[in-house]
Amino acid sequence: DEQETFYGGLSAVAVPSAIDGIFTLNKLFGKLPIKEVLNPGKEIASAGVSLTDFQSLDLDLLLPVFSHSPMGRHIFMRDGVYKKTGDELRLPLLADFLDVLSIEGKDLFYKGEVGQKLIDDCSDKGGHLMMEDLSNYNTIIRKPIGQHFNAKTLFSFPEPSMGASILRNLINAFFAASNPGAIRSKAYLERLYLILKQGYEYKSGDEFIARFKHNVKGKNLRGSTSHISVVDDASNAVSLTTTIGEGSGYFIPATQIHMNNMLGEPSLLPAGLHSWFPDQRLPSMMSPVICLGMKGNPEWVAGTGGASRIPFMLAQVWDMIYQMGISLEESVQSPRMHFDDNIFHIELSGGQEFDLHQDDRIRHWDSKSLFFGRVHAVGLNDDGLYQACGDSRREGIR
Repeated sequence: DEQETFYGGLSAVAVPSAIDGIFTLNKLFGKLPIKEVLNPGKEIASAGVSLTDFQSLDLDLLLPVFSHSPMGRHIFMRDGVYKKTGDELRLPLLADFLDVLSIEGKDLFYKGEVGQKLIDDCSDKGGHLMMEDLSNYNTIIRKPIGQHFNAKTLFSFPEPSMGASILRNLINAFFAASNPGAIRSKAYLERLYLILKQGYEYKSGDEFIARFKHNVKGKNLRGSTSHISVVDDASNAVSLTTTIGEGSGYFIPATQIHMNNMLGEPSLLPAGLHSWFPDQRLPSMMSPVICLGMKGNPEWVAGTGGASRIPFMLAQVWDMIYQMGISLEESVQSPRMHFDDNIFHIELSGGQEFDLHQDDRIRHWDSKSLFFGRVHAVGLNDDGLYQACGDSRREGIR
């Protein structure tokens, strides 16, 4: 339904942070040894999984990425044909890497043999990374941004993420708005239209953009972003969003690790594809959230993919839960809306029409789409028990 341009290959690869981040989180907050933490992923990579309908769709959409290298073709093709729903996908070399990583630690990647393979290929094939880029990387622990409402506090990720600032702005607008009436009614759609338009104007304004050293108005910030929300029996909560963009198409030899293409995302680099600054973290819209109740317990843990639309989708689910009193399941699965570039996108038809501002128009989407995010959440129900909900837009599970 939508088209975009992005770039891959080794020259698009930025310093990856996931391994260092996982080891840092485990050291600071984890109870299990890292070997036990990595073991489920190792077992799945070794045993293999069957491609789902959505994964097959993604593979079809991103064939230029997955066919870029012999390793990509080896993983995702069978008998010269790309795999489809139900076909098995195995990553035995990734399983071996995770096994060694659990023994040797993160230095295997950032200072050792695996990282050196990546750097050697960058040197030979046009990549920008050097060994000191990997060895100097460190995870930064930042103070989250808090937003208070009705004796509750919603926490989200601070800069360099831009999403939390937009999310706070949207929540304040929902607070100030009048009662919307029934879902999908004319009043409901008009309320959402005005708030989302205001949020878009805030995101596109000079004051917001000036807060970020090299940000853009970001109407097309998209990518292969994933989210997981977790609450355990001790009320510890994790809201984790991660991305590799669309992927670079490059796999580190002997590991089957698919590298990111973050330096190939034009919307992250407004002055051009080679305008990034060394040793500076790229902006994003990722906005994992944790909402704490009066007693400090997590009441709502959520996040989504969807690039520039991330805070707008989260704000709508928040509004349904906390302003309209709708259940977690219904709030996550309900149709959503988005305003961007003078177009008010309405997921699923059937809503009443209303008068738009001059130059604005409505676009109806005939089915649920990942364009509108994929909010995966955990929340407290009326009985005080935790309930999980995975968004059907991306085959979310619980």
